[in-house]
Amino acid sequence: MLQEEFHARDAIRLLAAEPITILHGVPTMFHLLMRDATFHPSGLRSLRSGITAGGSVPEDLGCHVREFCDVEIAYGLTETGVAVDVTRRGDASGKRATTVGRPLPGVDVVDVKVVNFVSATLHGPEAVGEVAVRGPNVVLGDARMPAETRRSFTPERFFLTGDLGIIDEDGYVRIVGRRRETILRGGYQIYPREVEEQLRAHPAVDDVCVIGVPDDILGELVCACIVPVEGAVIRGEAIKDFARDTAADYEVPDLVRFFDAFPMTGSGTVKRRELERMVALDHTAIMGSS
Repeated sequence: MLQEEFHARDAIRLLAAEPITILHGVPTMFHLLMRDATFHPSGLRSLRSGITAGGSVPEDLGCHVREFCDVEIAYGLTETGVAVDVTRRGDASGKRATTVGRPLPGVDVVDVKVVNFVSATLHGPEAVGEVAVRGPNVVLGDARMPAETRRSFTPERFFLTGDLGIIDEDGYVRIVGRRRETILRGGYQIYPREVEEQLRAHPAVDDVCVIGVPDDILGELVCACIVPVEGAVIRGEAIKDFARDTAADYEVPDLVRFFDAFPMTGSGTVKRRELERMVALDHTAIMGSS
């Protein structure tokens, strides 16, 4: 059963009317379903499972979704053909909540490693690096673009995904952000996804996106872009105070900006580059008038 375009209220009506048992979607879709006024788990009794992928799945979001649909979290890219890693029902609850699982069953020929993005050498377990994948499912390269192909692969022929992650000793992968989204503030490397997950715990925050804003002194400032819960009254200082209780000092947002909604791609992910341009222009205008 497919919708031509995703609309949360229509999807809820369809899920309630038809005996649908499997529901796949990006995290934003599940988020929009749950915040719609017509959503109620009791009307979705047929749902058993599904897969969510294509974006960050905060721990609290995954837990809430699993209250009505026991989804698995997967990770993959266009260049890897299909999903590379996925959680499984037999996994420990902590692994299902905080990781994207291990390589797919029956696809053990696929290697997943993390690579030091400065030296391009393979890391050991528990170290943050760029996730790299090797296997028969991975593209051979970019057509008629040899230079880009060389940049996309390690000498060992691992494809560099651009995602930053940690692989624990049991082989579970935790994604912490995108390489190009990393914020460098005063010599500290900050992973936006980790700060976002902390700020989502604030009861007045409906959605959050953390970005870097250029700064002459620190290199970049940390900016928390917030979509408040409908009807909530919240100030930027309250967000910063909340962050001070949960984040490292250098991760506390320097700036807080509020939005009615974020610019989104057709697949339901935030257009970070567009958001960065909007905030940078606004910040420059404010600094110029001060």
